Amino acid sequence: MQDRVRLLPSRSSTIGGPVLFMSGLAFLSAGLYYLEIEHLPSAPMLVSLGLLAAGLGSTILIYMRRVSVRVLIQKKKEGNQFRFRILLADPGGQIPLSGDLTQNKELRISPRSGAVLFLRLPGNIFLEVHRFSSRREAGKKFVKIEALQKDCILPAQSQPPVPHLQKRTYKRLSILPDQRTVIWSDPVALETALPLAVFFSGMVYLVLHGLDVPLDALLRGAIFLALGLITLLGGLVSSSVRYIRMQKGELETGRFLLRYRLKDRKSLEEFSPFLQQKEIIPSSGVWQLWREEILPTSELRLYPDGNADARPIRRIRLHSSLAASISIFQNVQSLYGPQPPVLLTQKVDK
Repeated sequence: MQDRVRLLPSRSSTIGGPVLFMSGLAFLSAGLYYLEIEHLPSAPMLVSLGLLAAGLGSTILIYMRRVSVRVLIQKKKEGNQFRFRILLADPGGQIPLSGDLTQNKELRISPRSGAVLFLRLPGNIFLEVHRFSSRREAGKKFVKIEALQKDCILPAQSQPPVPHLQKRTYKRLSILPDQRTVIWSDPVALETALPLAVFFSGMVYLVLHGLDVPLDALLRGAIFLALGLITLLGGLVSSSVRYIRMQKGELETGRFLLRYRLKDRKSLEEFSPFLQQKEIIPSSGVWQLWREEILPTSELRLYPDGNADARPIRRIRLHSSLAASISIFQNVQSLYGPQPPVLLTQKVDK
């Protein structure tokens, strides 16, 4: 650990979910005990409060696990020389940065996020990869990072980073070079459907308790079933196949609702046009990929030409995985655009 600095997710994102989840289980256990053994009048409210806290906590746990980025900063000896690298890892894959890319880091004070570690990568990629709990901690960690980089050999040039995707993420991303199109699907909304149903059920139960509406097992089950179907349908729609097609002077984005398989699809025409959504955006500007710590899902942003300080004209949310989002953006650029060169997704070698 002497030649390594490991940056974990901020404290608010790691403690909030587990605390809510454990508190919810405690309230739920106490409520069920007093409901079955002691028959206290307040027991149903404890059960509802436990469902609300446990549902919200588990939703945060699942979502933060999918979008959290682990940052590993390392100084490694190769022969008689030291190399400095930064590794960005998330559940969808990892992004190794070495050489000149490690020089494009800085400590920023964001008005919304506070002190953040900011990376500027080739190909209009701007990443906030870690939010520090305080400016003092940020200063100490950044001094350690700079100290690790001393006496390290850097190559004259570095190629744009190529994300190494996990097998499951790799199968959910497809490239159609002939149509200048990238297709993908993201199941994160489907994974949070059940915890959200538990959370909303607890909220509705508490409201009905406040209105003095008697709740029996049949009514509770009906409410949970209805909310479960709603959140499941929302998760199925949000997890549907999405695509981006880059053409000269415009960008087409859309999704095929309730479609999830990408295997053996050679063109967009192989998808049924039923329940298809699409939008054509005139790209009279510069497309950039941004990942902000306050909004950890990466966004594709369109900025006016020659005005980097202006607000983005359009925003398109990409994948919950940072590695997958960068791969999507790089492939869109490689299909039409001056940079970077053609990049293909790669599986992680194990």
